[in-house]
Amino acid sequence: MTIRATYRWVLAVMSLVWVARAHSQTIDLEGLARQAAAYEAHLAHVGADVGLGEDRHLAQLAPILPQSIRQRITGSQSIAVGPILAAWWRRQDPLPASPANERMLEHLRRVAYAEEHFACSECASGFDARGDVYVRYGAPERTTEITFDDPQLIDAVYQPGVAISPGDFPDNVFWRYLYVDRDAYFLFIRDRNGYRQAQTSDLLPSTLRSGFQPGGRGLVKSQMALAVMRVVYRQLASEHPHFGARFNDVDLWLSARESTGRLQSSDLTDNIRVLTGADLISGAERSGDTEASATGRSAHEFVQAMLSNARMEDQQIAYQQEILLPKIFSDIHRTLPEMHVAVRHARFLGRDGQTRTEVYWGFEPGTINPANANTGGEYLLQLHAQQLNADYTLHRDSSKVMRIQAAKNVPDSVIPPQTLVLMGDSGARHVSLQWDQYRIAEDGERSRIQAATVWIDSLQALDASGLALEMSDLKPISRMDESAMLPYPYTDVAPDMELGLYFELYHLIYDRNGETRYTITYEVTSSRGRRASSVTSSYRGSSRTAREDITLDLSEQAGDIRVKVTVQDDVSGASVDRSMDFTLIR
Repeated sequence: MTIRATYRWVLAVMSLVWVARAHSQTIDLEGLARQAAAYEAHLAHVGADVGLGEDRHLAQLAPILPQSIRQRITGSQSIAVGPILAAWWRRQDPLPASPANERMLEHLRRVAYAEEHFACSECASGFDARGDVYVRYGAPERTTEITFDDPQLIDAVYQPGVAISPGDFPDNVFWRYLYVDRDAYFLFIRDRNGYRQAQTSDLLPSTLRSGFQPGGRGLVKSQMALAVMRVVYRQLASEHPHFGARFNDVDLWLSARESTGRLQSSDLTDNIRVLTGADLISGAERSGDTEASATGRSAHEFVQAMLSNARMEDQQIAYQQEILLPKIFSDIHRTLPEMHVAVRHARFLGRDGQTRTEVYWGFEPGTINPANANTGGEYLLQLHAQQLNADYTLHRDSSKVMRIQAAKNVPDSVIPPQTLVLMGDSGARHVSLQWDQYRIAEDGERSRIQAATVWIDSLQALDASGLALEMSDLKPISRMDESAMLPYPYTDVAPDMELGLYFELYHLIYDRNGETRYTITYEVTSSRGRRASSVTSSYRGSSRTAREDITLDLSEQAGDIRVKVTVQDDVSGASVDRSMDFTLIR
């Protein structure tokens, strides 16, 4: 690799280097470059007959693939997997203007780490369940091991009657990712094939998970199981509040029966009663149980209730994690603040039959001169725009650079909304936009302080055949005065703002008199789907193309709304509509 190429790679993976340093890891840039090239070449040649579990790279990719992609590559034996995965990877690129796909590099780095530290020879991916989670979220914020060397536990468990040894307690590790989500935590238990995700009840020795009887050996087991639960939940409660109620329940029951660290013998002769559904509700959720009723249960029924409750709660949490947790979490943008960019777009049909896409963008107040760098000065803003083919390969790219002078201690420095015009589309396209803001020092040196990326997916070309009524997208405009109409890329609308919508109509049909006749209806609906207002107007023209703009009356509206514009060709009867969402701030 040449010096220049190496330098470009260094720029591309600076965020990965920062993350690696934070976790005492190192990165071989040249090796990572070769690995990425080999990885892309391998995926490009994966055929339709290869399943997710049959190829090591695919098995390593499985934890982060969305369900829609998994269905596409497993639902048909005639679809080549490689092109689908290659297109998906190109869409994951967080900084499309850079010379490398940082997200892919991050994935490869995580995979290499998982293969080295969480190896599993029996697993298709080459690593165990810890590796699956690591590939999804990276290094955990915190790791801890549940230990079983508490003197109080030893005193209660290692006694005659039920043979328990230190080797009966499983090796385990608890990972926490609170910066990803409040519920992002995972418990792993070691078994013959490495570590697997587990429930808290799996931390108990197998002989203490069942066989709880009202007398003799059964009650001894109940006593021992509860002692283990208290030690487990005490440690887990310090890691996550979900386990606080369980610890309180067990500790309350045991504390009511303990005498100088030992369980009183009267525990073993408590009366037996039939469990009810209320007994399976945790202390944090009980509303009718009193402390006396909670501590008055016999050992064998209380331990069964706690185990049943724990299993139900753990299953519920696992279900919530499956639904609510993000499929992946990337460290890339954690190293650089993200700019707040408002973006809208509209497609228009040119006379040459090509679709012109206009992208309107602007920054929220405070973005250009952020509070943590509110010293004023000169900034350089660079916009990279890429038009991509349907498979996310590059079709055309462009860039624009502007200098901005921000006043000192003026955090709401803004620039007027900007318009970027993308020409020449006749098929499906995707658009990626990347903004980079650099601070310019007095000596002319530049340092990047913020970045942002926005994707506009699946832009279809407008119908240029002339055989059907067609309509452009809606262009939101802010009327400053009669002569100034600026594009308005933002979602929030202030009550005193005069907001309008501009759009164009194509392929209207002439009537017998050589005129076009059409009706425009715009309606406003609330976020609940209730229609708040509707206005209809009729128009005549002499051209098959019409340019219209309407002023929105939103004086009686508030909150999230949707504006829908419907056009009907009164000659042919055809109709077409477009919609746009806003939030009215009162």
